[in-house]
Amino acid sequence: MIQKTKNIHQRMNEVMKKVEYLSKDTSVGSYKAISHDKVIGNVRGEIINNGIIITINQYRRDDPFNVLEYQDSYDKKKVIPLYMAFYEVKFINIDSPEDFISINVESHSRCSDEKSPGIAYSYAFKMALLKQFMIETGKNEESPHGRAKESSLESKKERIQTHGETSESKIHKCTTCGKEISDNEYKYSTSNGKPALCYIHQRDNK
Repeated sequence: MIQKTKNIHQRMNEVMKKVEYLSKDTSVGSYKAISHDKVIGNVRGEIINNGIIITINQYRRDDPFNVLEYQDSYDKKKVIPLYMAFYEVKFINIDSPEDFISINVESHSRCSDEKSPGIAYSYAFKMALLKQFMIETGKNEESPHGRAKESSLESKKERIQTHGETSESKIHKCTTCGKEISDNEYKYSTSNGKPALCYIHQRDNK
């Protein structure tokens, strides 16, 4: 049980001791990323155990929307609305609410529908947690934690190949977004001759 005498800096330090590294679990376009849910799922328990409350408040939004211009693969000019917002994130000592750390986070979303505010909000919160608790998410070659995980994955590949299977045969990806999907998602999605889809795109294609 956390001692009530600990200030917010000490409490946050306790979280940092417990959560050092999180591997990236999703893909955004051509690069790997870590999802909002994975970050929350891994730090929530430690935040609660150490008596910390986190609040997030949007204090500014650029209006009207900015736009992002780019050339597509056919060299055609594309314009996407860019939702831009600014948030104050507070890490508060639950026993002494006047004891807190406050940071400001800028967040963007390239969606052009009603999901934009939620996506920007989630990204701001995720980045505040990653940066404030100094959680490492770098590529495997950049990280001692990642190298250890990479070594474990290589061992797993060797065990699979020993039994006459290749590791690639176990990897399934959504044909729409490219995200890796589980065996169950793959079997369910392709059971009626349909393409392999992740849960989200299975739902959207119903």
